Amino acid sequence: MKPARKSRYLLQLAFICTGFNYITGGLIMPSQGTKFPPLEITRQPVITASPDVLDAVELRDGFKLPQSYRDFAQHFGYGLLCNLFIIYIPKEGGDDLIKRNATLTKVIREGVENDYFDYEPDGTPELALALIPFGISENGDILAWNPNESSGPDEYFIYLIGYKLGSIKRAAPNLYVFVESCLDNSIAKLIGAATQLIRPTFRPHQDPPSK
Repeated sequence: MKPARKSRYLLQLAFICTGFNYITGGLIMPSQGTKFPPLEITRQPVITASPDVLDAVELRDGFKLPQSYRDFAQHFGYGLLCNLFIIYIPKEGGDDLIKRNATLTKVIREGVENDYFDYEPDGTPELALALIPFGISENGDILAWNPNESSGPDEYFIYLIGYKLGSIKRAAPNLYVFVESCLDNSIAKLIGAATQLIRPTFRPHQDPPSK
């Protein structure tokens, strides 16, 4: 691979994961009415997704959104999860699930085609190309579903693609368990020292008003 070309490629990925500015401060309250573990919410969620909007989402090959993701999108919505992860939801105004899924799918495909990946410990080129991205960390780790690996009714295993495509790791059977792993520090086996950034919070984001 050519170092200069890979550097430009990684700059594109860095732009994706640093383009999120969240609002801090406000009311602190526990999450309620979901199967997710308790999270402190810094303000009332501003941008969420209704069941009808989630039903209308069309991803690759008719993939249906997992139930734990739908629960998250309806109750928490658009914001910063555990001080580190952005879970994209369908919404207006950009930075949404459809657009980010397409962009990150392209990042993965180009990574495979240009031999940028380290697939250890759980990946292969075929698996990487099958993954359906839905989130990213502020450090550049990509969260994606494997549509070929069901973990239960209406659920699919989540994989984490490491910073600079440096690994592919099987992360959790659903988003409920993934959030739990953030709170009990078992996520350390996936993200290493970045675990120290984790907080038991969700910080809703509000899109800037249209000009």
